[in-house]
Amino acid sequence: MNENFVDEIMNTIPQFKQMLTVDYIARKIDLSDRTVRRYIENGKLEALNFSVEGRSVYRVPRSAFRRFLETFYTMSDCL
Repeated sequence: MNENFVDEIMNTIPQFKQMLTVDYIARKIDLSDRTVRRYIENGKLEALNFSVEGRSVYRVPRSAFRRFLETFYTMSDCL
Protein backbone atom coordinates (compact mmCIF):
# COMPACT_ATOMS: atom_id res chain seq x y z
CA MET A 1 0.00 0.00 0.00
CA ASN A 2 1.36 3.42 -0.88
CA GLU A 3 0.33 7.00 -0.15
CA ASN A 4 -1.38 7.32 -3.55
CA PHE A 5 -3.61 4.40 -2.61
CA VAL A 6 -4.59 6.16 0.62
CA ASP A 7 -5.37 9.33 -1.36
CA GLU A 8 -7.46 7.32 -3.82
CA ILE A 9 -9.51 5.80 -0.98
CA MET A 10 -9.86 9.19 0.71
CA ASN A 11 -11.32 10.68 -2.47
CA THR A 12 -13.88 7.92 -3.07
CA ILE A 13 -15.50 7.62 0.36
CA PRO A 14 -17.67 10.65 1.23
CA GLN A 15 -16.70 10.77 4.92
CA PHE A 16 -13.02 10.82 3.99
CA LYS A 17 -13.46 13.74 1.60
CA GLN A 18 -13.76 15.88 4.74
CA MET A 19 -10.21 14.90 5.76
CA LEU A 20 -7.25 17.27 5.49
CA THR A 21 -3.59 16.43 4.94
CA VAL A 22 -0.74 17.50 7.20
CA ASP A 23 0.69 19.51 4.31
CA TYR A 24 -2.59 21.36 3.75
CA ILE A 25 -2.89 22.29 7.44
CA ALA A 26 0.76 23.37 7.62
CA ARG A 27 0.31 25.70 4.65
CA LYS A 28 -2.95 27.16 6.00
CA ILE A 29 -1.47 28.14 9.36
CA ASP A 30 2.10 28.78 8.18
CA LEU A 31 3.81 25.98 10.12
CA SER A 32 6.13 23.18 9.09
CA ASP A 33 4.78 19.69 8.42
CA ARG A 34 6.88 18.47 11.34
CA THR A 35 5.22 20.92 13.74
CA VAL A 36 1.76 19.79 12.65
CA ARG A 37 2.82 16.15 13.10
CA ARG A 38 4.02 17.01 16.62
CA TYR A 39 0.62 18.52 17.43
CA ILE A 40 -0.97 15.27 16.25
CA GLU A 41 1.48 13.06 18.16
CA ASN A 42 0.98 15.14 21.34
CA GLY A 43 -2.81 14.83 21.08
CA LYS A 44 -3.47 18.51 20.42
CA LEU A 45 -4.78 17.82 16.91
CA GLU A 46 -6.98 14.78 16.30
CA ALA A 47 -6.06 12.68 13.26
CA LEU A 48 -6.44 9.25 11.73
CA ASN A 49 -3.20 7.39 11.11
CA PHE A 50 -2.87 5.34 7.94
CA SER A 51 0.52 3.61 8.07
CA VAL A 52 2.09 3.33 4.65
CA GLU A 53 5.26 1.26 4.35
CA GLY A 54 6.08 1.88 8.02
CA ARG A 55 5.48 5.63 7.77
CA SER A 56 2.58 7.45 9.41
CA VAL A 57 0.23 9.13 6.95
CA TYR A 58 -2.17 11.33 8.88
CA ARG A 59 -5.55 12.66 7.81
CA VAL A 60 -7.31 15.24 9.96
CA PRO A 61 -11.10 15.64 10.04
CA ARG A 62 -12.19 19.19 9.21
CA SER A 63 -14.07 19.31 12.51
CA ALA A 64 -10.87 18.46 14.43
CA PHE A 65 -8.95 21.17 12.60
CA ARG A 66 -11.67 23.68 13.48
CA ARG A 67 -11.49 22.67 17.18
CA PHE A 68 -7.71 22.98 17.07
CA LEU A 69 -7.94 26.49 15.63
CA GLU A 70 -10.54 27.53 18.19
CA THR A 71 -8.41 26.35 21.12
CA PHE A 72 -4.66 25.88 20.76
CA TYR A 73 -3.90 28.02 17.73
CA THR A 74 -5.85 31.14 18.74
CA MET A 75 -4.56 30.91 22.31
CA SER A 76 -0.94 30.98 21.14
CA ASP A 77 -1.70 33.92 18.83
CA CYS A 78 -2.74 35.98 21.85
CA LEU A 79 0.47 35.36 23.80
